[in-house]
Amino acid sequence: GKFIPREIGVFVNDYLIQNFPDLMQFEFTAQLEEKLDLISEGKDDWLEYLRSYYKLLKNDLEQAAKLESFKGKGIPSADICPECEKPLVIKEGRFGRFKACSGFPECKYKQGMDKKEIKMLDEHCPECGSQMVLRDGRYGAFTACSNYPTCKYIKTDKKDTGIGCPECDGTIVRKKTRKGKIFYGCSKYPKCKFATWDEPLEQACPQCERKFILRKKQKSGMILFYCNNKECEYKEEKEE
Repeated sequence: GKFIPREIGVFVNDYLIQNFPDLMQFEFTAQLEEKLDLISEGKDDWLEYLRSYYKLLKNDLEQAAKLESFKGKGIPSADICPECEKPLVIKEGRFGRFKACSGFPECKYKQGMDKKEIKMLDEHCPECGSQMVLRDGRYGAFTACSNYPTCKYIKTDKKDTGIGCPECDGTIVRKKTRKGKIFYGCSKYPKCKFATWDEPLEQACPQCERKFILRKKQKSGMILFYCNNKECEYKEEKEE
C-alpha cells in the first residue's frame, strides 16, 4: 500500500531540491493554481505572469547547463572504497545493483547489494578455472562463473540426443530458451538453423524411413507422432 523509493529516486529528489529550490518547493504548485484562477477570472494579466514564469525557467535552465552530468558514473553514496578510499557509487548491472569504486578503471573494487541466492559449486569454469556458482536470475536459477564480469561464462542446459540432424551432419540437441521452455536444435547452430518444439524420437518413420519421428502432446491428452519430412504424410495419434 505504499511506494518505497530506491537509491536513484532519493538521489534525484535531493539533487533537484538542492539545485532548483524554487521549482521544488511545496508552495509552487499551489501558487500556480491560484494565479491561473485569477487569470481565468480576469483579475490578473496572463502575459505579465507568463513573463515572470519564463524568467524563472530561463534562470533554472542556465543553472542546469552548468551542473555535472552523472550519466554512466553511478549514483554517489556516502560509503568509501576500502581499497583506495575514494567514494563508492551505486550502479545497476546484469545481476542487480552493486557498489563500485568511483576510481574505476584504476580501482576495480565492487560490492553486491541485491541479496540474490549465490551458492558455490564443486566445479570449475572451463574457460578461466574459477569456481562456478549457482545464481538466481530473472528467468530462474542458472550456473555461471564466479569471476564475473572478467569471465562471462554461463553453463547452458544442453543435452545431445545423439539423433542426426536432417539438414546437416550435426546432431539434435535438447536446449532451453531464456524463459526455460524446452526446444530441440542442431548442434551446429548458427551454421544450421534446424529447430523444433517437439521431441525427436530415434525411431525410423514407417512410411519414408527417415531416421527419426517427432512426438507432440495434444490438448486432448493424446500423443501425436509425425514425420518431419514435409513430403511424408505419416501421422499417428496414441494415448499417453
